[in-house]
Amino acid sequence: MENFRPTKRSKLELAAPVSHRNEQFWILDGNTVLEVGGVLFKLHRSRLVDQSIFFARLLDERNVQMDSAVVKSDENGIVYHLSNTTPKDLEALLQLDKNPMAYYLAPPPFPVLAAIIRAATALRFDTYRAFAVKHLENAWSSSVTDLTTERKSNAVEVVVLARTCGINSVLKRAFYEMVRVAGYGLGDGEFDPDNGEGPQEISRADERRLERMREHLISAWLQVAVRVDRTFIYPNQPKEPTAGTESRSSTLPKCPSLYSKRDAWERRVHDSGLYAEYKFDPFCGLQALIDIKWDEDEGWCSDCVHAKREVWRTMRQRTWERIEVWMGLDK
Repeated sequence: MENFRPTKRSKLELAAPVSHRNEQFWILDGNTVLEVGGVLFKLHRSRLVDQSIFFARLLDERNVQMDSAVVKSDENGIVYHLSNTTPKDLEALLQLDKNPMAYYLAPPPFPVLAAIIRAATALRFDTYRAFAVKHLENAWSSSVTDLTTERKSNAVEVVVLARTCGINSVLKRAFYEMVRVAGYGLGDGEFDPDNGEGPQEISRADERRLERMREHLISAWLQVAVRVDRTFIYPNQPKEPTAGTESRSSTLPKCPSLYSKRDAWERRVHDSGLYAEYKFDPFCGLQALIDIKWDEDEGWCSDCVHAKREVWRTMRQRTWERIEVWMGLDK
């Protein structure tokens, strides 16, 4: 959190004209006036100081000045003009401070959650930041077991938020959600023009990371799905009978020939569209292979099916772990 601490400043600057008061957070018995983006907030000093390291320093009796705050006196008394947040972000944070139990059972929608995180990061409401980040991490889990075929929206916004506020724990899932859709989902997210927002953009460095990640994922999927793995040793695969092996072969569990397996693979993987569907997403693709009833529907023996599923599960886990290296998230 040290990277987000405002630096001290030695002189005051003139503030922009104030347009109006916030209807909800102009508290009549408040004693501290803030101005953010042309909106006035009148709040309780004691609450601000108690919850925020930023305000504890800004409102210190020694009159500490900061780059992100300008102090000026007008008809409202002493006004602290803040440049490190927006009116809507601050309002979302104050709503949480007003009723901390509001999101106890259900998390806030992403735009509200993002606003809370941005404001709490900038203004050092560390407890609320931890609360909001936990909700974000739950929604953008980095566990491979939480991956589903359902696409998650706002992946681009999550990357931008994570980069801005130092939340690296959600980058892996957000990058994954971007890389498995056409165009990486750029331009598809939500933004609020009334909050001074435009379409979210990631850095060129992150774009290159996405391109590299997609190349690796395509390669991983080709490796497993283009054809039946001829190098895999099927436990009960029928072999050409030779002298002395007939009696032993007759005792093995029944399993189709490799030719039959190839035919089944062509139908279940290629003709069904599964191969094309998961071109950019080997994790859900591998899970789809695991879920096919190769034994019941295609007659593969249980030993072969079990062995293949273990190979696919291991590949799924190891490929997911490699993402951190591909994306430079392990540093």
